[in-house]
Amino acid sequence: MTELCQKRGQVFAVGLLATLVASGCSALSTSGVVTSSSGTAQEPDIAQATPIDQHRIQRHVYLAAGIGKSLLEPDTSEVPAFEVNDRVSTGAQITLGVDVNRTFAVELHAADLGSAGLSPGGRINYEEYGASALIYVGKNRNRYKRQGLTGYGRLGVGTINNSADGDVPYDQSNSAHLLIGVGLEYMTQVGLGLRAEFISYEEDVQYAQLALVYRLGKRSNPSAISLAQAAPAQDTILAPPEPRLAAATVEPKCVASAYPVVSVYFSSDSAELNAQSIQTIASIAETLVQCEEMEVNLAGYTDSFGSQRHNDALSQRRASSVMEALLRMNVGRVRMDTRGLGEQHPVASNNTADGRQLNRRVNITLE
Repeated sequence: MTELCQKRGQVFAVGLLATLVASGCSALSTSGVVTSSSGTAQEPDIAQATPIDQHRIQRHVYLAAGIGKSLLEPDTSEVPAFEVNDRVSTGAQITLGVDVNRTFAVELHAADLGSAGLSPGGRINYEEYGASALIYVGKNRNRYKRQGLTGYGRLGVGTINNSADGDVPYDQSNSAHLLIGVGLEYMTQVGLGLRAEFISYEEDVQYAQLALVYRLGKRSNPSAISLAQAAPAQDTILAPPEPRLAAATVEPKCVASAYPVVSVYFSSDSAELNAQSIQTIASIAETLVQCEEMEVNLAGYTDSFGSQRHNDALSQRRASSVMEALLRMNVGRVRMDTRGLGEQHPVASNNTADGRQLNRRVNITLE
């Protein structure tokens, strides 16, 4: 029987994929140092107190199902009596994946790639099973459930199983193959999205598809963890010091130097005040109402994620949120100065979640 050969890849690609996935699963541990107002370096004791960053990508499991078109090119060079007369077929693929981190995801996939028609008769069917590593690019790849538009590249390995319809002399010489691909993905905040992608299974199978994607999981709720616990000790609280002597022998309470700088903290990419922050601001407002000659400076900051333009605007919104809260607490607008300073003056490393939490803040200074 004459052989109908199909060109396949080398199994050594398995080692290449394993190296790629391993690099995505590695993690670097960086310890942040917070400097106190006295200039002394302190290790922030916040590993357990910092809330999960609810706006960042988490380790989501996801499912995908797609339909598309295949271009199939079985090798008929050793069978002169046969030639391919129908190369384009309809295919479908299902996928199970996991987001490893903001850059990498890994997937298992199974596909029915359709069949190629032969002349004078018969067809060769293609089924594919494999695993891939995806490398995501774009500013939205770090957002919760990758919300927005991202791009990705694909590298993987798999097997193609062939079968024949009709009297077709064929032989499957090597089922293992290397696959590469590119795609675009758009995700909504509820975890449902759409991807368009192209995959090449070496030279004899090309596949393009549209697929629905659904990422499982719920957003973590940080409200149960007090941000006051995550704050450095020197910035924790504003409370008027109690006089230790008779009122006639102590300095007045309405002296700005008697009050430390206080910080309130925000979730990623948010200018919304939480309950702990509102309680802190209420304490400050009580002091300002009693001390009408005092003024307040509000300086907003962000972590280093996002563009400079975005972070400058976000830091200003954070300062404005504190100002609006003080206005509702009967502090006059003329007594407040607000500034948005973006990524400037970080108090901790932006390379750790704990450090970024400390940098997303508004410093409140009484003057």
